[in-house]
Amino acid sequence: MDTINLRYKKRTFKTCIFMGLGFLALGLLGTVFDSISISNYIIAALYLFAAYYYSNYPMIEISESEIKENWWFGKRIALQDIRQIKYFAGDYLIKSQTKELGICKSQLNIEDQQLLTDFLRQYEGKWVNAMPFVESQTE
Repeated sequence: MDTINLRYKKRTFKTCIFMGLGFLALGLLGTVFDSISISNYIIAALYLFAAYYYSNYPMIEISESEIKENWWFGKRIALQDIRQIKYFAGDYLIKSQTKELGICKSQLNIEDQQLLTDFLRQYEGKWVNAMPFVESQTE
């Protein structure tokens, strides 16, 4: 099994670009009209950094040995340590003995949602409630 990269939706990336450019424009307008405030530039830089991060790094990486959340303080769960998998309110909750990893399905790319579904089908015995995709996504 190769590494599966689950990417963010393009909408998330576009929202960060739009907000970053908007705050940059507010900062420039504030500078033109003698209202010196660095806060708009800082917020613009944070949004543009987030857009860069979302476009270049996947949300979740699934390798042969672990599921890794790509964020500064992201969680890692070894695949052999998975105890429970739940589907609740559009999120997949994957639990081990000590950690819990939540994957928000609405933030994933449409194609990557199917990859996640196919991966989670391998763990039928670990599901606490019924798998929500058994009838809906079988071919």
